Amino acid sequence: MKLIDILVQELPDLGGWPIGADGLYQNAKGHLIGVQGCIISPVDMELGIVAEDLHRSVTREQYEAALAASKPEWNGDGLPPVGVEFEHSFHADGFSTWHWRKCTAVGKHGVLCVDEKDTELYLNDTNNRFRPIRSEADKKRDEAVADMVKRIGITPESAATCYEICTRID
Repeated sequence: MKLIDILVQELPDLGGWPIGADGLYQNAKGHLIGVQGCIISPVDMELGIVAEDLHRSVTREQYEAALAASKPEWNGDGLPPVGVEFEHSFHADGFSTWHWRKCTAVGKHGVLCVDEKDTELYLNDTNNRFRPIRSEADKKRDEAVADMVKRIGITPESAATCYEICTRID
């Protein structure tokens, strides 16, 4: 296994990228060595796996890019994966209001998450709905579709089709 893959797998559980290090490499004993400019110093982290590419350096930028690529994109099907920011609504309020959340753990029938105040919540999949964070363009589209349904009296599906056709013309 390459060092970059080991770092993506292990560093999040060890507190993330070491402060002050521009790059990291692993010595033959499995210890991480931090590089900051010309200064080389041991890092107080020991990986349980020795990389096949010993003494090969990984930069912080390479690590962050690989870490981001390792997180799955969620399309809204099923429960959100750990680390994903999402919106959710409650059955109790008729699914009318959407709230920001960040998933911290996934169970068989629900998720543990935090809200914007860092309060932990458990949300089951029976009484809650989940969706990806919507962009400003998504919100604008939804408002336009709802407005067409209200003003013209067409179905939401027809309004969405009209919106898609009209926005392609621009």
